[in-house]
Amino acid sequence: MPSGFPNSIDSFTNPLASSPLNSPSHAGQHQDLNDAVNKIETYMGLVLVTKSTATGTSASLNINNCFTSLYSNYRIIVAIDPSPTSLHQFTMRMRVGGVDTSTSIYGSIQQWFTGASNGIDRFNSSSAWSIMRLGLAGKAGAIIDITAPQLAKRTSYTGQAFDITNSADYFSASIFGLIDNTVAYDGFTLFSTGNITGVVSVYGYRQ
Repeated sequence: MPSGFPNSIDSFTNPLASSPLNSPSHAGQHQDLNDAVNKIETYMGLVLVTKSTATGTSASLNINNCFTSLYSNYRIIVAIDPSPTSLHQFTMRMRVGGVDTSTSIYGSIQQWFTGASNGIDRFNSSSAWSIMRLGLAGKAGAIIDITAPQLAKRTSYTGQAFDITNSADYFSASIFGLIDNTVAYDGFTLFSTGNITGVVSVYGYRQ
């Protein structure tokens, strides 16, 4: 029986220890299972592509060969432990073949809020995207959805960034950015004004 996924959940007949190989059909069960696995691989929405760990020894983290034609769009999740002694600014550049695109063709916007104030920052014709700013301690991160970076068209992203020290000292931002060229990218670099400690995960959206 061909798999009905994703429109329905398949119901398989499990053989008993005493069941002969033809009841239920052994070959038929392999065919049903293969078809179901193929459907899952085809329709699964969000799949981990790669995970990189930064150990606090460098102010940049390169992630190569993570954008391919296998997925339509991508999600990047950044989970960072800021340095307790310095204010960090995080930026991001796109990469091709292990080389950063560093010309002034990046634009980004942050609408940010803190425990005491709020505002909007614009970064036009920059050499990198502005992703987040980090406080003196606590946890920080970002969730970035990036549209079709593997295609030779203008790449853009939307997302959220945050920094939490305590209930009175926090930062939250809605972020957007684009790169004004039509290049197919296969990776990116995350930069900081201080050494990076944490994990960066890249997920692919199948559809």
